[in-house]
Amino acid sequence: MDITCAALTLVSVVAAWVAAPPRGQLSLAQLEDMLATSREALRFLNALIHPTLKERRSLYREDVAGVIEQHRTDSRKYRLIHNTLQNLIMIGSASTTTAAALDTRNQFTWQNTTIVAIGFTVTLAAAFTGYYKYRERSYFLLQTADAIEEEANAFTLGVGPYSDFDAD
Repeated sequence: MDITCAALTLVSVVAAWVAAPPRGQLSLAQLEDMLATSREALRFLNALIHPTLKERRSLYREDVAGVIEQHRTDSRKYRLIHNTLQNLIMIGSASTTTAAALDTRNQFTWQNTTIVAIGFTVTLAAAFTGYYKYRERSYFLLQTADAIEEEANAFTLGVGPYSDFDAD
């Protein structure tokens, strides 16, 4: 069993080394593909062998850091989108009322066109903000990342619900 795992690992490493172009010439898509392939090979090897509890905990600690960072990144992205749309709504509303105040007759003028364009943009931004709820997504992703980080820290420090467990 160990010989099989060692042979598969060696074949995977050699295949990755031979297939990899010189350093710095890989695109993001190629790197992601290589990462996915490596993860699949690791999953296959994990199906063949049963890692110890200590190894599984180490792998879990590695995965937790990535999950926390992904939630924080997504939270920042949604916060930026929310703030941009909210600014568009506020500026658009003010611009619409200003342009409407400038036109007093019912003619097809640049003011009328501006009112229609700004009104459409503000309505569209309000619809996207209301439907996709970027602010709520940002809030809950950040809350989840904080909770995962708190659990990981408690586990690492051996406090709270993890105080009954020893290092092994």
